[in-house]
Amino acid sequence: MLKFESYNELLDVVRELIRQQESLLQETEKERKRREFEELIR
Repeated sequence: MLKFESYNELLDVVRELIRQQESLLQETEKERKRREFEELIR
């Protein structure tokens, strides 16, 4: 397991993970909409 120098460092890592997760969710939603649109125009 990773070791952290401080509680603040751990919080920074958690915040970054949350940002990455939010970004991934946004990209997933964009892709889902794009695929739905492509199905409509076929």
